[in-house]
Amino acid sequence: MDCNYPSLTILPGTQVDERGNLKFQDEVTQRLDLRARQDRVMAMPVSALTGTVLAELLNWFRWGSATGVMWECTVKELLQLIEHWEEANLYAEIEQYFGSQLKGNLITWDELWTQARAAEASQVRACVCGEVYPYHQRFCTKCRKDSSDGRLTYQTRRGLDTYKTLLIGGDGRSVAVAAFTSRGTQRNIPNLKSVHE
Repeated sequence: MDCNYPSLTILPGTQVDERGNLKFQDEVTQRLDLRARQDRVMAMPVSALTGTVLAELLNWFRWGSATGVMWECTVKELLQLIEHWEEANLYAEIEQYFGSQLKGNLITWDELWTQARAAEASQVRACVCGEVYPYHQRFCTKCRKDSSDGRLTYQTRRGLDTYKTLLIGGDGRSVAVAAFTSRGTQRNIPNLKSVHE
């Protein structure tokens, strides 16, 4: 069977299973940890990413649904991944950014993130005592500490601190197209409800 992400098969320590799924050879199959996968690629030398397709890389680290995609990292961390890839692929042509012929228009970095928003995510504060309460409350409901002591985060159906970046109507390919149109320029980190640093 063909691999879902053919350009990524050159990454050290990866293998393709019988269904065409790419994973690290020692990756636990019971629980897919996409964040650990992303951290592992970020720790690789730049040369390991030479020749890979950015859209495949971004899609390999994401969760997806019918309405959007989610990454277990902030936009800032996603941007660091893009910059890590670009360092390895300094003279990449447009096809190396998103892997195939473009259907539709090129989208800019700023236009892409105007589509992003929190979907099924609640902004909350996590207190040092362990209590999670609405972000707009002034005090923790359990220990009564001031809300400034609580960490601002997001809670989804998967739990606390998941899906830090949600993109509606886009995927890794959309991000790769926007990265291509903005290469060589300063990319802003958007102020999104779905992002916390």
